[in-house]
Amino acid sequence: MSKGSYKIPFSMDYNYLDLEIALQNSNGVGLKPVPLKQILFVIGGLILGLFLITNTPLRNGNILQIIVFVVLWLVFVFMLAQVDRSKTMTVFKIPTLLNYIPKRNRIAITRASSNPIPFFSIANILSLNKDGVIQYSDGTFGKMYMVVGSASILLFEADRDAILDRVGSFWRNFNINCEAIFITNKEPQKVHNQITHLKKQYDNLTVDDADLVALINMQYDTLANKIGKNYKSIHQYLILKCDSLEDLTANEIALCNEVESSSKMIKRCVPLYEENIAAVLKPIYS
Repeated sequence: MSKGSYKIPFSMDYNYLDLEIALQNSNGVGLKPVPLKQILFVIGGLILGLFLITNTPLRNGNILQIIVFVVLWLVFVFMLAQVDRSKTMTVFKIPTLLNYIPKRNRIAITRASSNPIPFFSIANILSLNKDGVIQYSDGTFGKMYMVVGSASILLFEADRDAILDRVGSFWRNFNINCEAIFITNKEPQKVHNQITHLKKQYDNLTVDDADLVALINMQYDTLANKIGKNYKSIHQYLILKCDSLEDLTANEIALCNEVESSSKMIKRCVPLYEENIAAVLKPIYS
C-alpha cells in the first residue's frame, strides 16, 4: 500500500557526531534537537575566541575593540555552524568553495585540439555505441530512454495510490547491481514527427499549386523555426547504468515488461541511440 507521507532516510555516513541532542527541560521547552558535531564546533569556536582575546595582541585593545571582535567572532562561528537540510555544516563546504574559486577549475575547454582530460573527468563517458550502449570509464554500461510518466497533481486519490504501488513494486525488484539516473531538461518541443508528416504531404501533392506549396512552407517554418526553437517543455530521460552488459540486459527486459504490462509508472518509453544521446547531453555540457 502507498504511504501517506515520506521521509529522507538516514545517510549511510551517519556517525556519533551526527547524533542529535535535544537541549530542552523536562517540560519539553528549549531548542530543537541539534547535532553533536554542531555543539562541539560552537564550543570549540568559543574556546578559540577566548584564547585569541587572552593570548594574542588583541588583549591590548580597549574594551570597545574587544566587544566588536567578540560580536564578529560569534557571528562568524555561528555562521560556520549552520546546517542545511542534509545536516551538512557550512564549515565543511569551505574546501569545495575554495577549490571552485580558481577559474581553471570552473572551465573545461572542449576544442578538438585541447586536452580532453578536464572534460572527460566531467562526462565520464568512454564511448557511445550505435546500438545505444553507453560505456563509462568506470567499466559500467548504460542505456538511455526518453520517458513520460503518469504522475499529476490532478490525480484522484485512488489513481495516485495505484501508481505509487506500481512504482514501489518496480523498484523493489530492481537489480541491485544497477542504478537509475533521471535527467530532467527544459528543451524545445520535439517536432520531428510533425515535420516528417509535413514532408510526406509535400511529396504526395498531385497538383502544382503555388498556394498549397506556400502553405506547407509556412507550416514548416512555424514548426522548425518557432515551435521547435522558441517553445520549450519539460523532457525527462532515464539512464539504466549497470556493472555488466548482462545486468543491463536484465534490467532492460524488466523495464520493457513494465511498460508493456501497465502505463501506471511509465506511459511512454523510447530507447535512444548514438545521435539522440549526444543531442540530449550536448546542451547539458555546453
